[in-house]
Amino acid sequence: MQTERFLKFIFFLALFTSVLTVNLYLLLSPSYVTWQYSRLTVDSGSARPDTGKALAIVDYLKHKTDRLPMLSYKERSHLADVRHVFDIGLNAFKPAFAVLIIAAALLVKSLSRRQVWRTLALCGVGGIAILTGLSWAMLLNFSWMFSHFHGLFFAGDSWIFGTDSLLIRLFPFQFWVRAGLHWALLTMSELALIAAAAVTAGRYQP
Repeated sequence: MQTERFLKFIFFLALFTSVLTVNLYLLLSPSYVTWQYSRLTVDSGSARPDTGKALAIVDYLKHKTDRLPMLSYKERSHLADVRHVFDIGLNAFKPAFAVLIIAAALLVKSLSRRQVWRTLALCGVGGIAILTGLSWAMLLNFSWMFSHFHGLFFAGDSWIFGTDSLLIRLFPFQFWVRAGLHWALLTMSELALIAAAAVTAGRYQP
């Protein structure tokens, strides 16, 4: 019984990580950034952020180029740290997916088909519950979550910039609020489809 619970937990973590990392890659794309820029609210009298410079940073983060716009040394150093963090997140997909396949195979061997589908459905619902809670937390106090997230991954005040910083003007606060919510909503939608498909398939199993 304990082994089955542990296996289910590993399966859930692998599924959750796999879906999150795939969506991170999708959102770290020129098309998404361009779409976000078309929806940014700019104060009257302020110039709109330069889409071309933002896309150059996206290409840098995805290792398509090592060239960056005219940024300060601190901004460049922070982007190098950000690229390293993104690499960790994106590279987590392969081991997570491998663990997912192995865990799924072991579950199929140890459980009935109906139980396997039920486990998959519960994993989808569990992921949705976690992301719903995080989404509400973002809406209630995104600045607190943003600060603590950066405090975990970046040293000291290396990630803190003034409002006149080019990096902040290219990626303002509202960009990250929406990106975080879009990441969560996209993942929740996919998990909901997985859960619904698993429930449907489970009904036809003995």
